[in-house]
Amino acid sequence: FEALGTTAGIDGIDAAINYNGTEAVLNGNNSFFYIPDNDIFSPNDGVNDTPISIEFTINFNVGLVWPIDDGIWFVNKRDDTTFESEYQINWLDGVLGWTIFGDRGGVGDPVVGIRVEIATDLDPGLDLTIKCTYDGGLLASGLHIFFNDILMDTTIVNYQVYVGSDNTPSTVHVSKRGWNQSGFLEGTMKNLKFYDYAKES
Repeated sequence: FEALGTTAGIDGIDAAINYNGTEAVLNGNNSFFYIPDNDIFSPNDGVNDTPISIEFTINFNVGLVWPIDDGIWFVNKRDDTTFESEYQINWLDGVLGWTIFGDRGGVGDPVVGIRVEIATDLDPGLDLTIKCTYDGGLLASGLHIFFNDILMDTTIVNYQVYVGSDNTPSTVHVSKRGWNQSGFLEGTMKNLKFYDYAKES
């Protein structure tokens, strides 16, 4: 499934986005889009965890002022009205993280999930393809981050005991936090793709 380049089946495309083929131009202030819930975007089939990979190419605007207070929420399946969360790919305080969430219970409860992260600068003006994969095996060692198809060395973050993700009705948000109006990308994103396997190459 390729999400950019077509509006077929995609609701919630903000008017502040411009399109150039499979590329979305995002202004960093209020432009985002979301994809309605569908099992093909979940790392869980309703019973067990299943593999998933998310891939996209970004290019930050030259002249972008760092740091960005709220970070950048590239892709996340987190609900904006409840506390149901499945995953997120985000950059915050110089760290890019890839997280699969378990059942947290509610606001204020400890985070449950598996996560890997890498401290990195994201250079403006250059295309960077980010690919995040999960093998469905319930371990953080099954999470990988690739930059331009190169496997990166990541650090595992220990959360509460993880026994699997929930298949929730949460929306897939792109260039926005799922739960509030922040975390926007300033630049371009193209070739956003989801795979139902751990795409290692």
